[in-house]
Amino acid sequence: MMRYFFLAIKFKIILSLYCFYFCIQPQTNASQPYPHDNDPFIMKYEQWIEDYSWPSWASSEFENSQVKFIDEGYSKMWLRWVTPLPKLIKITGQAELQAADISVQLRVNATDTEKQACEELINMIKDSTAVEQFNGSFRVLIGICDDQGKIDGIDIPGAKELHNLENKDQAYVICPLNVPYGLAIAGLTEKGVYYGVKTLQQLIKPKLGKEFIVMPVMLAMDWPDLSERGQWGIWGHNPNLMTRIVEYMADRKMNLMEVHYPGTLSFDRNNRGIVNMDPISREQLVTFSELDTCNEAILTVLAIGQTYTRYIPI
Repeated sequence: MMRYFFLAIKFKIILSLYCFYFCIQPQTNASQPYPHDNDPFIMKYEQWIEDYSWPSWASSEFENSQVKFIDEGYSKMWLRWVTPLPKLIKITGQAELQAADISVQLRVNATDTEKQACEELINMIKDSTAVEQFNGSFRVLIGICDDQGKIDGIDIPGAKELHNLENKDQAYVICPLNVPYGLAIAGLTEKGVYYGVKTLQQLIKPKLGKEFIVMPVMLAMDWPDLSERGQWGIWGHNPNLMTRIVEYMADRKMNLMEVHYPGTLSFDRNNRGIVNMDPISREQLVTFSELDTCNEAILTVLAIGQTYTRYIPI
């Protein structure tokens, strides 16, 4: 008798769950448009990518070409390595090269952040390939473009359009160079340049091998929806951990860090909240603000009625 009783209870539970899922829950499996679908602004630049005239070297039919065409499915798999995914990007092929066959060139009078981006790209390739010198013919040109959309006199397709984008100071374009062959990464500011280099890094990293490198034949334009992106939390008294977190964030194009300090809170004579920081925490802030990298973030210590903010490089 008890057996049938428990079976009846089990049946009612299963029936209730079934009704809840299929009758009460909203339809979540319906096809939902991507937030940018049918956006005239996005569609304009999608058309620009579709109509783009690729240089001859980017064709697998070009004589002695080292470029191999890839299909859309392969391209989508490759893009899984990129975080966040650029708004507009198209990869048509890959150039399979010896690591020593590439060269990384910065614009004249590059800023510290541009130099840092270049150094991080080179160090990643060195660590995987053990190649120390990069003086090859496949050039990666990196830098801030001028008002005419040029880097050191070289026209960069799409660079002029960056002025029309939201948060344009962080926007970038990646496109093929015509002569000599290679890729260009351009932004209106050093921030955009840094984020563009990060996108290329993420695409290169999974395909690095001993002494060889696979470069994407690509066209991309990207800009953030939010000007500030990051996280907040309590990091404790471990500068090494904080350094790793900052590097992790910078690699993923985040630029804001707020640190809540759980120290002793008090009030001054004007009833403003203040934080009485211990010597260890003060030293940690100084150490953290002297990290030898160049992208900007904000380190904030929150207290009642007061916010202590300083800009730090990440």
